[in-house]
Amino acid sequence: MTTNLIDIQAQLKKELEVQRSQLEASVALSGNSKINLANKMFALPDGSKNQGPLNCIVLDWRYSRTYFPDDFNSADKKPPICSALDKNEANLAPYPSSEDIQSETCTPCWANAWGSKYPDNHNSRTKACKNTIILAVIPADEPPTEDTTPWIISLPPTSIKAFTEFVTNLQNESTLMPCQVSVDLSMDPKQSYSKIEYSNIRPHKILTDVLRIRAEAQTILDNDS
Repeated sequence: MTTNLIDIQAQLKKELEVQRSQLEASVALSGNSKINLANKMFALPDGSKNQGPLNCIVLDWRYSRTYFPDDFNSADKKPPICSALDKNEANLAPYPSSEDIQSETCTPCWANAWGSKYPDNHNSRTKACKNTIILAVIPADEPPTEDTTPWIISLPPTSIKAFTEFVTNLQNESTLMPCQVSVDLSMDPKQSYSKIEYSNIRPHKILTDVLRIRAEAQTILDNDS
């Protein structure tokens, strides 16, 4: 074996170790920084729970599609056999690595049609493919530091319309992006399930810090599949 080949292999081994560390850090950060929504409560990364409102800044988001052929079983968690992730909903298409791609793109997919999960139940509008929006946020009621990391929230399908309206209204009425304002996230009191509302929207004065953390958030979102 030549010296050059030995050097190349050693360099590749070092790069592999760096890559492994980066992936492990990314997975750990995403997993430990998620806000779960259950029983109309926000379950925060520190283990505490509250009913909100949660005053935060939305750094960025991704549209997500995940298709599971069977009903969810908490005792036997399996990855989706077809999934997609993109900032632009119109660009959603299954990952090439998906186990069983259902369609070339998501919009015309049979699993994205209303009522496709229970086709024999004509009263059901549930889609076979789970539609969500994944948000990256930080708390707005405390100054960000070098250690501030994004929190991840997976919006249920019932909360997608309200988020889209929040983004659209902010753009049309104030020509602002969500990362430029703080907003209160709260549970809709009129519903028995977790449905998020957006209120008390106002500009903040920490845009430089927000943009720094937003870059990290985008990396996490792009790997949150």
